[in-house]
Amino acid sequence: MKKLIIFTNRFPFDNAEPYLESEINYFDQFEEIHIFSLSVTRQMEARNLGLENIKVHAIYYSGFIHYLVKAMLLFFQKSFYKEIIYLLKQRKLNFVTLKNLMVFMGRTNLEKEKILNIIEDKDIINTNDKVILYSYRFDHLSYLITQMQFDCEKIVRVSRAHGKDLYEFRHPNDYIPLRNYILDNIDTLFLISKEGYNYIKKHYPQYDHKYVISYLGTEKLYPIKVSKNKNDHLQILSVSNVNIVKRVDLIYKALNNSSLPIKWTHFGDGEFFTELKEMIKNKNPNLKINLEGHVNNNLIKRNLQTEYYDLFINLSTTEGIPVSIMEANSVGIPALATDVGGTSEIVEDGVTGILVNVNDSVSNISSKLITFARLNEERKFLLRKNAKEKWEISFSASKNYVSFSKKLCNLLN
Repeated sequence: MKKLIIFTNRFPFDNAEPYLESEINYFDQFEEIHIFSLSVTRQMEARNLGLENIKVHAIYYSGFIHYLVKAMLLFFQKSFYKEIIYLLKQRKLNFVTLKNLMVFMGRTNLEKEKILNIIEDKDIINTNDKVILYSYRFDHLSYLITQMQFDCEKIVRVSRAHGKDLYEFRHPNDYIPLRNYILDNIDTLFLISKEGYNYIKKHYPQYDHKYVISYLGTEKLYPIKVSKNKNDHLQILSVSNVNIVKRVDLIYKALNNSSLPIKWTHFGDGEFFTELKEMIKNKNPNLKINLEGHVNNNLIKRNLQTEYYDLFINLSTTEGIPVSIMEANSVGIPALATDVGGTSEIVEDGVTGILVNVNDSVSNISSKLITFARLNEERKFLLRKNAKEKWEISFSASKNYVSFSKKLCNLLN
């Protein structure tokens, strides 16, 4: 029997991993699917996935003492000492990297024990099974799947690498624990962008035979309202958390710096949301703002179907590949975005949208907005058409996830 076992951080609880919710609809080649959802708290509610062949197992967060006790096991693990030697050679051994390594491995020791107990108690894996162990993030979940052994016909370990879980420069001391160990012990690493593929191949070339590009995708949205609103405002949309990486404050500054009449709608909240609400109190009168805060992803999709937007904006300092732009493109909304991570794989400058340098000033970004606003209707229509075609070719969920599911099954053959 073909079985897929997925390891995630909190999915489908709370608001975690909204895009995995689409991916799991395409795993019908597997007879059983189990999701182990880690770091769940008792207060979190699970979303209804509506799929009968999927069973969700919550691994609840344990207190600090439990993790500390399991961390003591590190001193009996050879991989711990090998990683210490690696850190010494890289001149990266310090209190921070040592702490991160111990948390990384200690957390895995505790969660592995809970997961193995569930698998044994519920008889999830049998001797005649072919099993995929799939970590949705290239973090400690990837290490977790390397630590589990089962008596079955075949077992394959795979992981997906996105953004923060891939790029070491996004972490203190440019360090994510046990990269070499993990890559040595998994079978395939799926990268969500060409940029991510090039990055991992450059830094860990000895494992390049394990790297496969596999784009994420979004569902086809059918616009219910397609006509432009009868007003002179430029309709701008952004969707993201409000944090230091996403730079929603920079979006506001660029829009506010423009003399254009603009209506800006933003979905998402985060650590700097309160500061953003204070900041916009000083906006210029030409700028209308709707800060919607956090809403369910299905409501955002509904908004994309029922409201007209001229342009989507993303000014992140770093990205994997922005799924929010995929969703916008699927209904023909072009994007203005920073040229970081895999963004240029979806936003082709002058073809499907506008790319700006990550270090561009507020005035330069405002200037790009003004240039876009002054395009004739024929040129704007072409951008919308190209954006939608790009999505249909490269970022359709029905294409990408069917292909991904087939790749997983082929690994079992």
